[in-house]
Amino acid sequence: LDLTLSNMSNIITDNAGDMVFLQHDGTNSTLKKWSDSSAAFDINNDGVLLKTKEFDFGSPDVPKNLNAVQITATAGENISVQVIPSTNGSNDGNAVTIGSLDTSTDRKVQKFTISSSNLKSSASEKVYAYTLQLVTSGNSGTQKTINSNFSIDDIQFIYREKVLR
Repeated sequence: LDLTLSNMSNIITDNAGDMVFLQHDGTNSTLKKWSDSSAAFDINNDGVLLKTKEFDFGSPDVPKNLNAVQITATAGENISVQVIPSTNGSNDGNAVTIGSLDTSTDRKVQKFTISSSNLKSSASEKVYAYTLQLVTSGNSGTQKTINSNFSIDDIQFIYREKVLR
């Protein structure tokens, strides 16, 4: 699996039962079969490894305070955790780095506490939803190696809905 290319479609299952995705290199598109073999891989540029959907927790019209994100993962070497706030119904905020995953080869639960002021440009701004993304960390433009044992078992958002007073 070549992850040096940044444009990849969602994974689907074809009629033969294989998981496939479309990868575009800027000029050509290629249909590739997913390989589940575990191997370390290198990323030559800063890259997004995972970007979740926008979570509004079932109440898209209610502002929320995100207090923490808890992630259970293994071997998260060279991976940073970021949150993107949504203030007007789209991922319009800047990605804020809230920490890095632990490099331990044992499964570990990490809790990243968040200062809500870091997710807003002003105190009066309301945040309605959040997106989580995992990105490569380290010096920009240098090669990063992602461990072959890297896995995510669980992601939890700890939040509170704001109420009118």
